[in-house]
Amino acid sequence: MNETPLTPEQFARLMSLPADHPERLAWNGRPEFESMRSLYEQFESVPPSSVSERELREAEVALERRFREALPSEPGVDAAIPRPAARPERASRPWWIAFPRPALAMAAVIVAVSGIWFTTRPRSTALRGAQDVPVILEPRRVAESLEIRWTPVAGAEGYRLSFVDDSMREIAAVEAWPGTRYSLEASALPPGLEHGIDVIMQVQPVRGGVAGGAAGMRSIRVP
Repeated sequence: MNETPLTPEQFARLMSLPADHPERLAWNGRPEFESMRSLYEQFESVPPSSVSERELREAEVALERRFREALPSEPGVDAAIPRPAARPERASRPWWIAFPRPALAMAAVIVAVSGIWFTTRPRSTALRGAQDVPVILEPRRVAESLEIRWTPVAGAEGYRLSFVDDSMREIAAVEAWPGTRYSLEASALPPGLEHGIDVIMQVQPVRGGVAGGAAGMRSIRVP
């Protein structure tokens, strides 16, 4: 089953959510999320220390060198590596001291995880992108039904629709739905759903008869 890797940008967004947010709870326990969180917490746990200008410059050079060594030779990768701007010879502080500690912590996580991902990911002609995750659009109420649409995923044979409560427990599901539009009819709800309750709907692509990969999620009220 193919799994879409958690990107540093997605990790940063998840960490900005409250700890009890349903989307963040859905990631708790997953190896890729816990690995990034462990790196972040380790960085945050290191107490600040006083270092000299020379030590800061040496650390800056070492970090850039290790970052480059971690990345394989691929078109466009070298150009994407940020380079510090030139400083006057008598500059009193390095360029990155101006950034707040949380920003530096996130930058460290991005550097570490990006290096691991680029060196261990399966080789392919193109990086997987957001098209692997269905995006659920704003539902539309039509009479006694709720019309739900989502963006298509390349190569998907269909989609598995699931409905979970606020504790992320699945209470209803629709297997292998063939299109990208589903009408939740008040008169014919999937078994397990009740009128007027709030649930989180998840849409997961089906390939080879198996639902896999990241799921799009959206909170809805059952008609």
